[in-house]
Amino acid sequence: MFAMDYVDLHLIHWPIATKDCIMTLPTKDQILPHVDLKGVRAELEHCVEKGLIKLIGVEMHPCWQQKQLREYCKNKGIQITAYSPLTSPAPGAEVYFNQRISVLKDPIILAIAEQHAKSPAQISLRWIIEAGCIPVPKSFNKSHMSENLGIFDWELTDEDRQKISTIPQARGTCGEFMVNEATGPH
Repeated sequence: MFAMDYVDLHLIHWPIATKDCIMTLPTKDQILPHVDLKGVRAELEHCVEKGLIKLIGVEMHPCWQQKQLREYCKNKGIQITAYSPLTSPAPGAEVYFNQRISVLKDPIILAIAEQHAKSPAQISLRWIIEAGCIPVPKSFNKSHMSENLGIFDWELTDEDRQKISTIPQARGTCGEFMVNEATGPH
């Protein structure tokens, strides 16, 4: 048995409970009717206080900037970790994903990328770093992984940051496909 003293990062991407331990996108009948989100958050914060978890991660990217959450976390000394910040849905989840949102196809991100001779992914990741957050992009492509590291030897301009702040904000999905109809959302 392997034991650890603490976890560096605990990511809660979809805070739902399922009937069985499944590793794919759950169907509505696999989702349990109620998850105490406030209780889950309180327990996670308790684990941070005890030193069992160092960081709790949430989703963030230029199309979902979460300015109020970032300000709240800053005031509370909570470090935001942006999980999957390039808004690429998992294979099979595309049908649930808000197709209006694509960091990599956003016209403002594309224009800034062209101006800096960088990729849209690099612009997004650099913006997250400059916002004081930690990006955790997911990729299985070695060239993308290498490209993602090319964000530390340059900076966005004030004008770039101002333009990015005007990008329309929307969640990747609101999760209505995960509502158990037997009891409704909680």
